[in-house]
Amino acid sequence: MRAFVFSVVLVVSGVGCNDSELLAFQDGNPRTPGDGSGDDDDARVGDDDDDSGGPWDDPPGDDDDVGIDEPEPWMDECPPEAKHPTDFVGGNGSEAYVKSWERTSDWGTFGVDVTAYYAVYNTHVYESGASQPNETAYFRFPGELAADGASQVRNCGDEWIVQDSDNGGAPPGAWIFVGVFLLEEGRNTVEMEHFCPLYRAGACGDFHIGAAEAEGGCMDDNPNSTHFKAEGICLVPWEG
Repeated sequence: MRAFVFSVVLVVSGVGCNDSELLAFQDGNPRTPGDGSGDDDDARVGDDDDDSGGPWDDPPGDDDDVGIDEPEPWMDECPPEAKHPTDFVGGNGSEAYVKSWERTSDWGTFGVDVTAYYAVYNTHVYESGASQPNETAYFRFPGELAADGASQVRNCGDEWIVQDSDNGGAPPGAWIFVGVFLLEEGRNTVEMEHFCPLYRAGACGDFHIGAAEAEGGCMDDNPNSTHFKAEGICLVPWEG
């Protein structure tokens, strides 16, 4: 009993903890933004504990990202508990779409009735097979509560890259995971960005398929068109 009391006193008195770590411990909010320096101050995948060797990378086995349920990369069908917005308006009417060079950004809006985190899925993100192997994009949903709109799970820096995988990956017509986002009651804006400009800037090269100069590569003039369609939106409530 004495040993137990002593250990509690150590924690409360701040031995081994700085102020930010103690506040994070008291707060207990897994979605509190942070740079990883507080060890357990957040649960954003890729923020720390990613074995990158960066300044905030924790020692092996000390992983505060454990417990994050990364959604399935694709689904055969949208589950019953999901929401299906029917009021989508995109930069191209019933869809948002981007290309490798001349149309690298697009947008759309739709309504949500409950503010919450959602795993967002869409059909037909990529659909051209081997002729366009880098139909790859990433998404953001900026709003009042999440100004940057970045996904809560990430696989390259601050983004969740949705890699083209219709050449042996997800089956045709599958629901493709595009990220976990905080959506707010009312109208929400989706910003869609093509992957190739990011690649050409020297980032996220592991997601490029094939040689950059080859047909369909990000240095080629292939359109590699990527879509976010109105009829294909599936919002699955996400607890993390």
